[in-house]
Amino acid sequence: MFSLRKIALIGVLSSVVLGGAFLMHAYFVTDDCGVMLFAKGERAFLVLGTGHTGTHLSYLEYPIAVVKEFFGGVYMARDRRVSTTVIRVTPSEVQRYVIDFGKETANSPVFLTPFDDGIYAMCPGVVLCKWEGNSFRLATDDEQRQNGGIDGLFRDDINNQTVNGWSARSLRNSPGDQFSVELGRKLRIVAKNVATSDRKPSKMFVEVLRSGQTPEDLYSTDGSARRVSRSEYERFFPQ
Repeated sequence: MFSLRKIALIGVLSSVVLGGAFLMHAYFVTDDCGVMLFAKGERAFLVLGTGHTGTHLSYLEYPIAVVKEFFGGVYMARDRRVSTTVIRVTPSEVQRYVIDFGKETANSPVFLTPFDDGIYAMCPGVVLCKWEGNSFRLATDDEQRQNGGIDGLFRDDINNQTVNGWSARSLRNSPGDQFSVELGRKLRIVAKNVATSDRKPSKMFVEVLRSGQTPEDLYSTDGSARRVSRSEYERFFPQ
Protein backbone atom coordinates (compact mmCIF):
# COMPACT_ATOMS: atom_id res chain seq x y z
CA MET A 1 0.00 0.00 0.00
CA PHE A 2 1.10 3.54 -0.69
CA SER A 3 1.90 5.56 2.35
CA LEU A 4 0.41 8.99 2.74
CA ARG A 5 3.88 10.45 2.14
CA LYS A 6 4.18 8.66 -1.23
CA ILE A 7 0.70 9.74 -2.25
CA ALA A 8 1.52 13.33 -1.37
CA LEU A 9 4.80 13.12 -3.32
CA ILE A 10 3.02 11.75 -6.40
CA GLY A 11 0.50 14.57 -6.11
CA VAL A 12 3.23 17.19 -5.92
CA LEU A 13 5.11 15.71 -8.90
CA SER A 14 1.90 15.52 -10.94
CA SER A 15 1.19 19.16 -10.17
CA VAL A 16 4.70 20.12 -11.23
CA VAL A 17 4.42 18.18 -14.51
CA LEU A 18 0.98 19.62 -15.32
CA GLY A 19 2.11 23.09 -14.38
CA GLY A 20 5.16 22.78 -16.61
CA ALA A 21 3.05 21.49 -19.50
CA PHE A 22 0.76 24.49 -19.10
CA LEU A 23 3.59 27.01 -18.93
CA MET A 24 5.79 25.56 -21.70
CA HIS A 25 4.69 26.41 -25.24
CA ALA A 26 5.13 25.11 -28.77
CA TYR A 27 5.35 27.81 -31.45
CA PHE A 28 4.01 27.59 -35.00
CA VAL A 29 4.15 29.85 -38.06
CA THR A 30 2.06 29.63 -41.24
CA ASP A 31 3.04 31.48 -44.42
CA ASP A 32 0.44 33.24 -46.55
CA CYS A 33 -0.21 31.96 -50.06
CA GLY A 34 -1.43 34.17 -52.87
CA VAL A 35 -0.46 34.95 -56.46
CA MET A 36 -1.90 37.62 -58.76
CA LEU A 37 -0.37 38.67 -62.08
CA PHE A 38 -0.91 41.66 -64.36
CA ALA A 39 0.79 41.35 -67.77
CA LYS A 40 0.98 43.65 -70.77
CA GLY A 41 3.41 43.40 -73.66
CA GLU A 42 6.84 42.54 -72.29
CA ARG A 43 6.22 43.56 -68.68
CA ALA A 44 4.37 42.05 -65.78
CA PHE A 45 3.65 42.69 -62.13
CA LEU A 46 3.29 39.85 -59.65
CA VAL A 47 1.44 40.58 -56.41
CA LEU A 48 2.33 37.90 -53.86
CA GLY A 49 1.10 37.08 -50.39
CA THR A 50 4.13 37.09 -48.08
CA GLY A 51 2.57 37.60 -44.63
CA HIS A 52 2.59 35.20 -41.70
CA THR A 53 0.18 33.87 -39.10
CA GLY A 54 1.40 32.53 -35.78
CA THR A 55 0.13 30.70 -32.75
CA HIS A 56 1.66 29.26 -29.61
CA LEU A 57 0.13 26.45 -27.63
CA SER A 58 0.87 25.02 -24.24
CA TYR A 59 1.96 21.39 -24.21
CA LEU A 60 -1.49 20.57 -22.82
CA GLU A 61 -3.21 22.23 -25.78
CA TYR A 62 -0.88 20.82 -28.42
CA PRO A 63 -2.36 17.26 -28.65
CA ILE A 64 -5.85 18.73 -28.95
CA ALA A 65 -4.66 20.98 -31.81
CA VAL A 66 -3.13 18.02 -33.66
CA VAL A 67 -6.40 16.08 -33.52
CA LYS A 68 -8.39 19.16 -34.54
CA GLU A 69 -6.11 19.81 -37.55
CA PHE A 70 -6.43 16.16 -38.63
CA PHE A 71 -10.19 16.61 -38.91
CA GLY A 72 -9.89 19.84 -40.87
CA GLY A 73 -10.12 22.29 -38.00
CA VAL A 74 -8.01 25.41 -37.57
CA TYR A 75 -6.57 26.61 -34.30
CA MET A 76 -7.08 30.27 -33.48
CA ALA A 77 -4.21 32.48 -34.67
CA ARG A 78 -2.67 34.62 -31.94
CA ASP A 79 -0.36 36.79 -34.05
CA ARG A 80 -0.47 38.22 -37.57
CA ARG A 81 1.98 39.98 -39.85
CA VAL A 82 0.47 41.27 -43.09
CA SER A 83 2.74 41.89 -46.05
CA THR A 84 2.68 41.81 -49.83
CA THR A 85 5.56 41.51 -52.28
CA VAL A 86 5.28 43.14 -55.70
CA ILE A 87 7.67 41.87 -58.36
CA ARG A 88 8.16 43.73 -61.63
CA VAL A 89 9.32 41.44 -64.43
CA THR A 90 10.72 42.49 -67.83
CA PRO A 91 13.00 40.66 -70.28
CA SER A 92 16.00 42.50 -68.83
CA GLU A 93 15.38 42.55 -65.06
CA VAL A 94 13.39 41.44 -62.04
CA GLN A 95 12.67 44.02 -59.32
CA ARG A 96 11.23 43.05 -55.93
CA TYR A 97 9.41 45.31 -53.46
CA VAL A 98 8.18 44.21 -50.01
CA ILE A 99 5.28 46.12 -48.45
CA ASP A 100 4.68 45.67 -44.71
CA PHE A 101 1.15 46.49 -43.54
CA GLY A 102 1.72 45.67 -39.88
CA LYS A 103 -0.45 43.43 -37.74
CA GLU A 104 -3.92 44.14 -39.13
CA THR A 105 -5.38 42.70 -42.33
CA ALA A 106 -7.57 45.80 -42.55
CA ASN A 107 -4.45 47.88 -43.28
CA SER A 108 -3.88 46.22 -46.66
CA PRO A 109 -5.42 47.62 -49.87
CA VAL A 110 -8.19 45.87 -51.80
CA PHE A 111 -9.48 45.84 -55.41
CA LEU A 112 -6.01 46.05 -56.95
CA THR A 113 -6.41 47.30 -60.51
CA PRO A 114 -3.80 47.92 -63.22
CA PHE A 115 -3.88 51.17 -65.19
CA ASP A 116 -1.57 52.59 -67.84
CA ASP A 117 0.43 54.47 -65.20
CA GLY A 118 0.59 51.81 -62.48
CA ILE A 119 -1.36 49.72 -59.98
CA TYR A 120 -4.11 51.37 -57.95
CA ALA A 121 -6.28 50.10 -55.11
CA MET A 122 -8.65 51.12 -52.36
CA CYS A 123 -6.84 51.80 -49.10
CA PRO A 124 -8.26 52.14 -45.55
CA GLY A 125 -10.54 55.13 -45.34
CA VAL A 126 -12.13 54.24 -48.71
CA VAL A 127 -9.58 56.27 -50.65
CA LEU A 128 -7.79 55.67 -53.94
CA CYS A 129 -4.13 54.80 -53.49
CA LYS A 130 -1.30 53.92 -55.84
CA TRP A 131 1.47 51.37 -55.46
CA GLU A 132 4.87 53.00 -55.37
CA GLY A 133 7.91 50.95 -54.41
CA ASN A 134 7.59 49.62 -50.86
CA SER A 135 4.26 51.25 -50.08
CA PHE A 136 0.89 52.44 -51.32
CA ARG A 137 0.45 56.22 -51.29
CA LEU A 138 -2.65 58.35 -51.67
CA ALA A 139 -3.47 59.12 -55.30
CA THR A 140 -3.03 62.72 -56.35
CA ASP A 141 -5.96 64.84 -57.49
CA ASP A 142 -4.85 64.40 -61.11
CA GLU A 143 -4.63 60.61 -60.69
CA GLN A 144 -8.07 60.58 -59.09
CA ARG A 145 -9.59 62.41 -62.08
CA GLN A 146 -7.62 60.44 -64.67
CA ASN A 147 -8.66 57.01 -63.32
CA GLY A 148 -12.14 57.75 -62.03
CA GLY A 149 -11.38 57.58 -58.30
CA ILE A 150 -12.34 54.40 -56.42
CA ASP A 151 -15.23 53.91 -58.87
CA GLY A 152 -12.65 53.09 -61.53
CA LEU A 153 -11.35 50.06 -59.62
CA PHE A 154 -12.18 46.53 -60.77
CA ARG A 155 -14.22 44.82 -58.04
CA ASP A 156 -15.28 41.50 -59.60
CA ASP A 157 -13.30 38.28 -59.91
CA ILE A 158 -10.26 39.50 -61.82
CA ASN A 159 -8.94 36.09 -62.87
CA ASN A 160 -8.78 35.62 -66.66
CA GLN A 161 -9.95 39.19 -67.24
CA THR A 162 -8.51 41.95 -69.38
CA VAL A 163 -8.49 45.17 -67.36
CA ASN A 164 -7.42 48.46 -68.93
CA GLY A 165 -5.41 46.52 -71.52
CA TRP A 166 -3.70 44.30 -68.91
CA SER A 167 -4.17 40.53 -68.77
CA ALA A 168 -4.98 39.53 -65.17
CA ARG A 169 -4.50 36.08 -63.67
CA SER A 170 -4.68 34.71 -60.13
CA LEU A 171 -3.71 31.37 -58.66
CA ARG A 172 -6.52 29.51 -56.91
CA ASN A 173 -6.37 27.44 -53.75
CA SER A 174 -7.55 24.41 -55.72
CA PRO A 175 -4.87 21.68 -55.97
CA GLY A 176 -3.22 21.67 -59.39
CA ASP A 177 -4.42 25.15 -60.39
CA GLN A 178 -1.87 26.83 -62.64
CA PHE A 179 -1.27 29.41 -65.33
CA SER A 180 1.44 30.30 -67.83
CA VAL A 181 1.84 33.75 -69.40
CA GLU A 182 4.25 34.76 -72.15
CA LEU A 183 6.00 38.13 -72.13
CA GLY A 184 7.26 38.67 -75.64
CA ARG A 185 8.90 35.77 -77.44
CA LYS A 186 11.60 34.70 -74.98
CA LEU A 187 10.07 35.02 -71.53
CA ARG A 188 7.37 33.03 -69.77
CA ILE A 189 5.98 33.23 -66.20
CA VAL A 190 4.66 29.96 -64.77
CA ALA A 191 2.68 29.63 -61.54
CA LYS A 192 1.21 26.52 -59.94
CA ASN A 193 -0.45 25.30 -56.77
CA VAL A 194 1.19 21.92 -56.17
CA ALA A 195 -0.97 20.90 -53.20
CA THR A 196 -2.10 17.29 -53.62
CA SER A 197 -5.45 17.38 -51.84
CA ASP A 198 -8.28 19.73 -50.91
CA ARG A 199 -7.56 18.77 -47.30
CA LYS A 200 -4.01 20.06 -47.60
CA PRO A 201 -2.97 23.73 -47.41
CA SER A 202 -1.97 25.45 -50.64
CA LYS A 203 1.62 25.12 -51.79
CA MET A 204 2.47 27.60 -54.53
CA PHE A 205 5.43 28.51 -56.67
CA VAL A 206 6.17 31.04 -59.42
CA GLU A 207 9.13 30.90 -61.78
CA VAL A 208 10.42 32.73 -64.81
CA LEU A 209 11.49 30.75 -67.87
CA ARG A 210 13.89 32.45 -70.27
CA SER A 211 14.91 30.90 -73.55
CA GLY A 212 18.12 28.94 -73.13
CA GLN A 213 18.46 29.71 -69.38
CA THR A 214 17.85 27.93 -66.10
CA PRO A 215 14.40 28.69 -64.58
CA GLU A 216 14.47 31.49 -62.01
CA ASP A 217 12.42 30.97 -58.85
CA LEU A 218 10.41 34.04 -57.87
CA TYR A 219 8.11 32.66 -55.18
CA SER A 220 7.70 29.48 -53.21
CA THR A 221 5.42 29.15 -50.21
CA ASP A 222 3.79 26.37 -48.24
CA GLY A 223 0.62 27.11 -46.28
CA SER A 224 1.27 24.31 -43.79
CA ALA A 225 2.00 25.29 -40.20
CA ARG A 226 5.60 24.65 -39.22
CA ARG A 227 7.07 24.49 -35.76
CA VAL A 228 9.71 27.10 -34.86
CA SER A 229 11.71 28.08 -31.82
CA ARG A 230 10.51 30.84 -29.54
CA SER A 231 13.29 33.18 -30.71
CA GLU A 232 12.42 32.57 -34.37
CA TYR A 233 8.74 33.15 -33.60
CA GLU A 234 9.57 36.48 -31.99
CA ARG A 235 11.51 37.52 -35.10
CA PHE A 236 8.36 36.93 -37.17
CA PHE A 237 6.16 38.76 -34.68
CA PRO A 238 8.19 41.37 -32.78
CA GLN A 239 6.36 43.07 -29.93
